[in-house]
Amino acid sequence: MPQPEQPFSQTPVAGIALAALVALFAVLQIWIFRWGVITPDTVEQYRQALTGQYQDWHPPITAWLWRMLLHIHGGSAPLLVLDCALYWLGLGLTAEALRRRGQLPLGLGVIAVGLLPIPFGQMGSILKDSLLSGCLIAATGILAFHHLLDRRIGWQAVMGIAVLLVVAAATRFNAVFAVAPLALHALRRHIWQKSARVILPGLLATALLLAGASHVVNTLLLRPAATRPLLSLINFDLAGISWWSGGNAYPMPVRSPPQLIAQCYTPAIFSPHDSANCNAIADDLAQWLKASGTAPGVAWGRAVAADPLAYIRHRATHFNINQRWAVGHVPDDAIYIMNTPSNGLGLFFHKSPAAMGVYRGATFMAASPLGRPATWLGVAAAILVLGSTMRAHPLARAIAASAMHYSGAYAIVSVAPDMRYNSWPMIAVPLCLIVTLANGGLRRIPRLNGIVAVSIIGIAIGGEILAMILA
Repeated sequence: MPQPEQPFSQTPVAGIALAALVALFAVLQIWIFRWGVITPDTVEQYRQALTGQYQDWHPPITAWLWRMLLHIHGGSAPLLVLDCALYWLGLGLTAEALRRRGQLPLGLGVIAVGLLPIPFGQMGSILKDSLLSGCLIAATGILAFHHLLDRRIGWQAVMGIAVLLVVAAATRFNAVFAVAPLALHALRRHIWQKSARVILPGLLATALLLAGASHVVNTLLLRPAATRPLLSLINFDLAGISWWSGGNAYPMPVRSPPQLIAQCYTPAIFSPHDSANCNAIADDLAQWLKASGTAPGVAWGRAVAADPLAYIRHRATHFNINQRWAVGHVPDDAIYIMNTPSNGLGLFFHKSPAAMGVYRGATFMAASPLGRPATWLGVAAAILVLGSTMRAHPLARAIAASAMHYSGAYAIVSVAPDMRYNSWPMIAVPLCLIVTLANGGLRRIPRLNGIVAVSIIGIAIGGEILAMILA
């Protein structure tokens, strides 16, 4: 009997066309943002890359990697190309896996997610957040290409995933929350089909391994100069407790006047205008801790224990701003799009009309529920609530857990509400939805699970819409 004709979408020609499309968008992204948006953080890390002398204010892995890339080409171009290549490699592998499954429309949906103006534009900045997203997307793509097609992962792919996830975990102090669920999936993919009693110990063990690897890379191998970045978090929390309690949570004998704290603290950020008086508060705290021999964590713990309600109010208010939930007007930071200030290092970026077009699209998206991190945090939480009632691929659950844990961690460790901190969850959750659809979507959902899941998403989007109406 004659064999049925293979659909065009599953032919090698279709695969070549899809690869060409992905390559085209990668080149377009690089061309639009040539050679990467330069921020003050970018300049500082480039100085460290040039000298090989690192500081731990930013985990030094990004500066070290940049230093290695300088052997290929100077300036920011090689890091921009690397970030964009990782971004489209992961998206392309995921799309190709879906195409081979006969689900080309979903594969094209993956490409469409990559073109959303916020994640597309965020990758144009030379920042550790772009590197983190690129590494996670690339690792996710490799996992998707093998697991969606039930292919055995060879040692080359295993090594690639390991390097990507270790680098990702080392890029930010809180990146382990995003990396651990994906790493656990890579180690034991079927664990995401088991109960929380099995998953949680595995997540904890994986997170500890990743934290240890990050410490080895960022501290023992690269030996950065200590700048005590943790102190900025503690200072922000002490100022917040002071503000919300009406007292003073600082431990110094000569306490900071409440009037000065009122000038320096906002729920979004400490010292929004970077004034000398505000910086002096943090300096006094650092000097007192050193002179008294008190561990920063001890001072923080005492302040929280003394007024836990003030701490909760401070953190909840900041997290709301970070997630842009009950916030009427969002900051103008959907993507960074600035002409490079004079830095004397040869770094440059000029706002092209194409880059401004992406900026306008990202700004419009940021004002809508689609551009608010709280929406995607709610969707990720809903996916995990549905749990075994979904025919979701284990990878989809791992991605949802990665996005939710990473976003949720900012409820505790954040000192600023920049959109760039949420770039990974805002692309991870749409990818998670596509992988879920690829595996058949939903079964019959128990009523309670369905009510809870819909309520979570409804509260997230409803709060955003209400805030916009009342603004």
